[in-house]
Amino acid sequence: MTGSSTSLLDVVDLLYSAAVLDGAGSSTDVTWEAALGELGKACGAPSGVVLALTRGRLDFTRSVHVGFDASGAKDYASHYAALDPVLEPAISASTPGTLLFSDALIDGSTYLRSEFYNEWMRARGWFSGAAVPLLESGSARAVLYMARDRCAGPFSHDTIALLRAMVPHVQRAAQLALRLAANRVDRSTVSALDQASSGPIIVVDKLGVPVYANRAAERLLRIGDVLSIEPGHMGVQGAIRGTMSTVTRRLRSLIASACRSDAQGGSRVATMAVTHQGSGGTILLRGPEGKALLVIVAPMPIAAQQSDSLFHDLLPSQNERRAVLSIVDLSSPSTDALAQADASLRDCLVTHFGLTAAESEVAS
Repeated sequence: MTGSSTSLLDVVDLLYSAAVLDGAGSSTDVTWEAALGELGKACGAPSGVVLALTRGRLDFTRSVHVGFDASGAKDYASHYAALDPVLEPAISASTPGTLLFSDALIDGSTYLRSEFYNEWMRARGWFSGAAVPLLESGSARAVLYMARDRCAGPFSHDTIALLRAMVPHVQRAAQLALRLAANRVDRSTVSALDQASSGPIIVVDKLGVPVYANRAAERLLRIGDVLSIEPGHMGVQGAIRGTMSTVTRRLRSLIASACRSDAQGGSRVATMAVTHQGSGGTILLRGPEGKALLVIVAPMPIAAQQSDSLFHDLLPSQNERRAVLSIVDLSSPSTDALAQADASLRDCLVTHFGLTAAESEVAS
């Protein structure tokens, strides 16, 4: 490839194609490898390109690499990354999108005397290095690395300009793959929730902002006489609310509890029952003409199916807990809804108030 506009468009196309396949669950390392290989050629680093996922500094979880084999990647992750005096320390202190070049970060003579250069870079025929953090979520980070051949010298002004032009596309490709993968996980989890109950179900984030509502819940929210969504601001959707401020505060407190309590937990099967101490609870919301909704707040179950995306550790579900609001209309409840509410209430009484199973049946 050359640096022509046509070839750069081809690289962009390969990056987004790899992202779509990754997010759809049908990508392999070969797909990313092909895109990164062409990216390296276009940006003057044809024999050393890596797209890596880290969790904390030097904790490499996944990577796709061009220019060296899997054993080389393992050697770097287990030993040489800790010796890097240039890029690795700078990456942890840099925001996503920041381009880092080894030549600008360390004195040349110090770099040439370093163990890292002589045992890792020089052994592979590399000289200058470049890196850019792409995305962050919690302690997880996606990073793009590039190494330039010794015979080519440092990154030139032209190759730096190309890198600056291409980095936003690599970032957007990673974001696309991540969003598609997150949607796949959410669809799987929501499907399990819908199968668990025929009644209204709403999934909210820790602030009470809905991220999903089934048709029955949408009808309730449209009517809005007992449960509604507050007006949003600047295009951001508002949080869920009751008819009174005291009720709204209590509901949001239960939601925050459900989201917070699952931070220490692992995967969970799809269930509407409150099974963890301090996680969620129940609240009765009253409306006009005797209308009443029983809202059961519980941690959102994490889908058993794990995403196979390269960016799995960046998925929102790994860092952002959500709560499930299972709603029973006590004004006109269905038999299934009443049975579900009864079981959920008994579980809640056992968990939150220390009652025995028999005591919870009497109280329910």
